[in-house]
Amino acid sequence: MKVIWIKKNANIDYEIYHRLIAGVQLLGWEVKSLKSSSLDLSTAYICIENNEAYVRSATINPPKSLIFSNAQIVKRDRKLLLKRNEIYRILSFLKEKKGIVVPLKCFISDKGLIKFEIGLCKVRKKFDKRRLIKEKEIEKEIRSNKKIFF
Repeated sequence: MKVIWIKKNANIDYEIYHRLIAGVQLLGWEVKSLKSSSLDLSTAYICIENNEAYVRSATINPPKSLIFSNAQIVKRDRKLLLKRNEIYRILSFLKEKKGIVVPLKCFISDKGLIKFEIGLCKVRKKFDKRRLIKEKEIEKEIRSNKKIFF
């Protein structure tokens, strides 16, 4: 498994309830571009229309061998390949918890397929983020103190 892109601060910004792995429907030049790691999902989100999941505002820059005059092709919606029960799980999560669905990671599987790891999340408030960072620092300090004494 080769990781192409990862959302580094996802565990701080979001409270992740569930993770799913989904395939993605891409064009040929997009696959070539992704294998060279030219992807930006920092502003991307996932929406569901007509019982189909789409990744919106994901930027895949074209390879240098291709020249595009239209920047809209670079930011087009890309369909996620999910099972029906996974889509219903996402829909029920959005209705019940009023959360969001974001891409957490993009990777190439062992079979050579490009997959997205998506998370069913709720956005953390600023004070929750601060509290979480403090707790992590305290745990880190405790672990370092244990190493010194033992």
